[in-house]
Amino acid sequence: MNVTHTLNEVERLRQEWLRTDSRRAAGGRIALSGFHFQLASTLLDRVATWCELSREQRATVAVFDEMISDALKATANEIIITQSKLTGSSTGFRAALTELWNVEAAVRRLIPALTVEVRYQVRVSRISGAGTTIDQWTPSGLETDDPDVVRFKQRLRVCTVADPERELVVLLANRLRAGEPLDTVERWMGRLVSAAARGEGLPLAAEEIWRDLWRLDQAGELADGILL
Repeated sequence: MNVTHTLNEVERLRQEWLRTDSRRAAGGRIALSGFHFQLASTLLDRVATWCELSREQRATVAVFDEMISDALKATANEIIITQSKLTGSSTGFRAALTELWNVEAAVRRLIPALTVEVRYQVRVSRISGAGTTIDQWTPSGLETDDPDVVRFKQRLRVCTVADPERELVVLLANRLRAGEPLDTVERWMGRLVSAAARGEGLPLAAEEIWRDLWRLDQAGELADGILL
């Protein structure tokens, strides 16, 4: 897969999603400001992805770009789009599945060839009855045995992250040897909550986080460590 080409296609998808469902997009920003778990999960994804880049890429790539869903990660083989829900309740799970289905529908409409490369993920702090909820859920107006619904569920997985903020602190301490990782994470979280609550300003917040990461990177090469 040509990653640059794919990311251009993803940007087309994001713009269309925002254009056709602006109310839902605004709701996504409000959710970021209101749910600590969602924000910490997204930030963990972005920083972990940044750490995997080459040194040259880390010098030029912003860490917290605008998103289709809670988080998007593109690799050489696939695109993973994640929705994060704290409790994994039936209601929250259904909302996450509907959101991801809207993305899937946009992919099939705009860039059908990309469909096979997109994977979906629901991240929760703990799992409770997820399998039953997924089996019973169907998009409005469709049946459970609809081929598109079946293929969508085949590319869907559920994962747990009990405390994404703690994992981010550990990542900064071990990979970037940050002297005060907890203070850094708390500052980032506050900056992003403020930006999300205003409905704008995320690019500036992203640049601040990127500059912090770049300063940490300049202080010493990335080092593998043992998780605390």
